[in-house]
Amino acid sequence: SFFAKMVENGCEYCVMEVSSQALKLNRVAGITFDYAIFTNLSPDHIGGAEHKDFEEYVFCKSLLFRQSRIGFFNVDDEQFSSVSKDATCEIHTFSCHKESDLQAVDIEYLREGDFIGMSFKTKGLVNDQFKISAPGEFSVYNALAALITAQAIGIDRQIMKEAFLHVQVKGRMEQVKISPKFTLLIDYAHNAMAMEHILLAM
Repeated sequence: SFFAKMVENGCEYCVMEVSSQALKLNRVAGITFDYAIFTNLSPDHIGGAEHKDFEEYVFCKSLLFRQSRIGFFNVDDEQFSSVSKDATCEIHTFSCHKESDLQAVDIEYLREGDFIGMSFKTKGLVNDQFKISAPGEFSVYNALAALITAQAIGIDRQIMKEAFLHVQVKGRMEQVKISPKFTLLIDYAHNAMAMEHILLAM
């Protein structure tokens, strides 16, 4: 019903997160996604009302790629093979460390005045250079996921470049300007992998 209202109001695209629980409980049954993205997976959401073990968690995540037309996968993640092995969609890949359809190279941390972020070049489907307004290699992975999807949809690369410079997710390496004497970043890292990525970025 929400999708129907969006169409009625002229929405052209819908971007949504599909949780492993949603897939397990058939909350998105009957929906065929044009594009699906796999970024990473680590032990989480296990026990009680969620998943009985990590194997079930991986399996439920993989279900998304059986009801999508095209899947974009981070091949650097340890669970890539497990999540993609039974996929029925067309598979495309992105990476920071391996040969893939879209690969980030020459990745650097940036501090330019008030700007804190990353710089990287891409090769493969897109050959260009980008800056993003959030530090950390995980931010580069997120940018690659957005870029490979935008490329498929036909969104102009210059729009993406501009968006990367200014987009900020609340509570995700969010810079809070209080004083020129120090930098304050807020992040809602809620599991071991997220915390590790934050600390490595720092």
